[in-house]
Amino acid sequence: MYLNLKNIPLVMMSMFLICSCGEELVVDSISVGDQVPEELFTMSHVLSGGQALIPTGTTSATKEKRSIVDAAVNVVIRDQKMSGITTRIFEREYVSDYISNDSVKTEFKKDLTSGRAMINGQPTPQPHGVGPMHQQTIVFTRSEKQWVGALVDSEASPGQILRIEELTRLIDGYNNRAILGTIPRKIGESWRVKPSKLNSYAGGLEEMDGHFEVSFRSIVIHDGYICAEILANFDLIGSEPKGKEMRIAGKVKMLQSLDHQIPLMMKMIGEIDMVNPIMNGMGKMSTKGPIELTRDTILALP
Repeated sequence: MYLNLKNIPLVMMSMFLICSCGEELVVDSISVGDQVPEELFTMSHVLSGGQALIPTGTTSATKEKRSIVDAAVNVVIRDQKMSGITTRIFEREYVSDYISNDSVKTEFKKDLTSGRAMINGQPTPQPHGVGPMHQQTIVFTRSEKQWVGALVDSEASPGQILRIEELTRLIDGYNNRAILGTIPRKIGESWRVKPSKLNSYAGGLEEMDGHFEVSFRSIVIHDGYICAEILANFDLIGSEPKGKEMRIAGKVKMLQSLDHQIPLMMKMIGEIDMVNPIMNGMGKMSTKGPIELTRDTILALP
């Protein structure tokens, strides 16, 4: 049997990955201290003005890897019970060209999936291959302050539509506004985000509950850009009418460019506990284990 983990909320994972453990997240290639102008440490900063501030002619290259490794799986189909472990890895690479203030073209270089599983002590084949956006090109346009995305020269499949909607929210700055807000913040400031604000990009889950706390830890230099170092910790529970249930709880570290107001780096580790109905409701599959996300974006300004 194939273990389908594609229903893990992709946009939630792209913005935050969770950690139930208490260790400090370590991020490489961060410079601090005397490279940051001293006056910036005492000023208030708008972390997200609502839209990314990226000049026309800029190109950004993003690499992202999401994984769930050796997660415990339990499957119940009527009277049949199975258990084991599974690993799934998702890798994406894409390049975005900022053509104008109202037009962005994104070309996916890579959208790959791989995995393995052992069920009842036996190897179980898992799907390997390309994801829905592999070598696809999307054009995003803004009209009346609303962004929309469409594939170039083809009609999007349901799976592609979900990815396009995810990326549209990122370009529109929705994630930034929901998590960072649009008001000035000072270093050391912490704030809470209402779980209800997370519903629209938490994989379609409803009735979100729990807590989500964000803090502005410091200002650092990353890849030559002045960035706000943002930490978040949270514990969220969600469900949907068709029977899907999920709990996520943990931490993330993000570096948000102050000048361009986009995340240039995220490093997240964590754990997920999820139950999905399968086979048209005849059974259930529960998955519990560590998940991890790394995302890096490199800007090439005009």
